[in-house]
Amino acid sequence: MSPTESGSKLALRRFTAACNYPGIINEAVVDSQLRRYLQALGIKRDVRRLQRGWKIEDEPALKKYVDGVLAEFSRRAPKTALDARDALAALAARDALAARAARDALAALAARDARDALAALAALAALAARAARDALDARDALAALDARDARDARDALAALAARDARAALAALAARDARDARDALDALDALAARDARDALDALAALAARQRFAAWCIGAATWCWWGYELSYIATSHVGALQLANTSLQAWTEPLFEAFVAGAWMLHWTEEAVYWIAKPTVHVEPIAQGRRLHNSSGPALESDLEPIYFWHGVMVDDFVVERPETITVEQIQQERNAEVRRVLLERYTFPRYIEDSGAKKIHEDEFGELYRAELPDDEPIVMVRVMNSTVEEDGSRKPYFLRVPPAIATARDAVAWTFGYDNSAAYAKALVQQT
Repeated sequence: MSPTESGSKLALRRFTAACNYPGIINEAVVDSQLRRYLQALGIKRDVRRLQRGWKIEDEPALKKYVDGVLAEFSRRAPKTALDARDALAALAARDALAARAARDALAALAARDARDALAALAALAALAARAARDALDARDALAALDARDARDARDALAALAARDARAALAALAARDARDARDALDALDALAARDARDALDALAALAARQRFAAWCIGAATWCWWGYELSYIATSHVGALQLANTSLQAWTEPLFEAFVAGAWMLHWTEEAVYWIAKPTVHVEPIAQGRRLHNSSGPALESDLEPIYFWHGVMVDDFVVERPETITVEQIQQERNAEVRRVLLERYTFPRYIEDSGAKKIHEDEFGELYRAELPDDEPIVMVRVMNSTVEEDGSRKPYFLRVPPAIATARDAVAWTFGYDNSAAYAKALVQQT
């Protein structure tokens, strides 16, 4: 094995190990390596880490960037900007258009903010980077993202993608609806600076904070920011090719990733970095999926993201399920999220609290049906517990059954594994 091959193989092993998130987080090393990276590009920028709990008001460079995006958004969609205070009630079609305008605004500002970095990268290594990624070891490194030891990197990216799709109101704009509303609310934040109503101002600033997190973490955009588990693989190829000019910038970027950097985001004055998140998953037959029953499935300094058995939800669904209401369940448009809300609320409570219709009653129990928009109805049979309580009473409980069942007798039969009540009755006779 040649020294070059040995170096690339070692780098590949280090890369694969670094894909176990969060791994090592060495802030001092990341800072120094990113400064080396900027020096190699010939670019002057401050290097700043976004810590958990960061506030956009405390980051002037990032605040300037986000305000610029919003100003450009306002220019491109003036009517939508005027409607900012009504954003939460906006129609899906308008939200989608607003989101597309926001994307155009982001692209316009990103082109300006990142021009130095892009020009430097192109001058140093555009063709060389492509060759490096085409190198055998670089392909192995990319494949490592799908290996067992690298799944955290892939899951972290998947979490961001799912977050962007959180508020889908239109098939072609699965992510756009919530992002547009956040952008509109954030525009309101600019006006709220002079507002007399402090509560409105605080709400608007919170919306701008969410929009800032989206600007950084939106996986669609890559010119002004990028996730390092992909670009770090260029160093493996650079080593195999023995390309020292390419290694001048790939090495510090690779070392920053190994030391704990996850994402970079460029502004005119600073390069921000975010540390690798902690990823929580559960095993399933097809592999694993994001899930955490006690907190965010993606514990990220950028923004905590919550998943319940692979479905992205708001924080209260996981941490404060007692606050879920019938109205929230009925108004939720996403069927998967609504099912999670129902699960956390519990089906028996929903049947009792939602005013479900009693569709049948006999000596076996009471059958209730609750309709759901764009989903199958909830049908449950209410029966009495056969076990007598200490005070001599029997407690009722609910059992969910298929929506096609029409009688309480058939519902109870189904819970015992029988297709119909006649087969159930026959089995009861045989048991006596």
